[in-house]
Amino acid sequence: MHEGWTRVAFGHVVRQVKDRVDPETSGLERYVAGEHMDTDDLRIRRWGRIGEGYLGPAFHMRFRPGQVLYGSRRTYLRKVALADFVGITANTTLVLEPYRPDLLVPELLPFLMQSDGFHRFSIRQSRGSVNPYINYSDLALMPLALPPVDQQRSIATLLVAARAAFEAMAEAVDAATEVELAASARLLDQLSTNRSDRTDGWPLCPLEDLTQDAAPIGYGIVQVGRFVPDGVPTLTIKDLRPDYRGTIHRTDPAIESGYARSRVVPGDVLVSVKATVGEIAIVPDSFTGNISRDLARIRLNNSKVRPRFFWYLYRSPRFARTVRSLVVGSTRDELSIAALRRLMVPIPDVGTQDQIVEHLDEATELSRLVGDRAASAKLLYLELIRRELHEVAGGG
Repeated sequence: MHEGWTRVAFGHVVRQVKDRVDPETSGLERYVAGEHMDTDDLRIRRWGRIGEGYLGPAFHMRFRPGQVLYGSRRTYLRKVALADFVGITANTTLVLEPYRPDLLVPELLPFLMQSDGFHRFSIRQSRGSVNPYINYSDLALMPLALPPVDQQRSIATLLVAARAAFEAMAEAVDAATEVELAASARLLDQLSTNRSDRTDGWPLCPLEDLTQDAAPIGYGIVQVGRFVPDGVPTLTIKDLRPDYRGTIHRTDPAIESGYARSRVVPGDVLVSVKATVGEIAIVPDSFTGNISRDLARIRLNNSKVRPRFFWYLYRSPRFARTVRSLVVGSTRDELSIAALRRLMVPIPDVGTQDQIVEHLDEATELSRLVGDRAASAKLLYLELIRRELHEVAGGG
């Protein structure tokens, strides 16, 4: 440990706040549950409203601005939040505050609790296997090596600034997303799929009439079987991401050979039709293979409809509601191939489609660029926490 540093236990400088209240008579409006807290993000971005729906008996702990909330269940999720309003949380969320400013600068606490050392200790001391948890009494034993308060203030100033930069980028992401949604609404949401509610003059066509004759709409391999290392790449719902990277299932060629009809090529449109309905993606140039039963392949006739136009249209709020109205199933949602083939699609001429795609691509690219910047800002922020506090949590 460095000269001038102080070795203390976490519980010697941080206390648990147990401010019990009755949600119904407290006069408070908001509550925070575990799902409202995000991994590695101090900001509380979502909450529930007291009185709107059932609130379990565990929700009776009041928190105030400046106090830190810590999810004590499944601590590997790294859920630490800095409260900026008064609210209620469950007794499984620890409400903590510093109380020895002569030893621990209060502004440093939330960052200390985001450090790798803090999380390692918490995970190591957690109890239970199915739903591991940690008690405050165990957390209080965590050894800390605290630098002098002047040094702590310098670290806190740096981390507060880094967090402010990350938050600014997060707000920019929200703004860029709003731009993207507004552009989509302006260009696509006015397109009705109801024949009696047409104002744009664009014709409606069943989706099956917009596909290539040799490749009718259909779903994929019913039972993909075990993973075969040199098998045929087979996409599932989880794989519908821009780069199609990751652990993609590979199907035994003997099984896949019976599903030649559902093989995909670059430019094919894939939509989810089982369990999670509404996802859509376009197969990139780098991929060839097949799909599973929970996806449907749509090979569009490019002279009638551009795949990227259909991708934007399918994701637009109004069209998404139309698709949702076709979903059936009591236990698992399903969009039948027959319903998908009959889906009425408003189709302008391809020149207009290309213009719409160009405008929406610009908005999407803006959102992507801002998102990349925000991701980089967050990585820098977390790296600064790791670098500045790696000797503090855990006792130096």
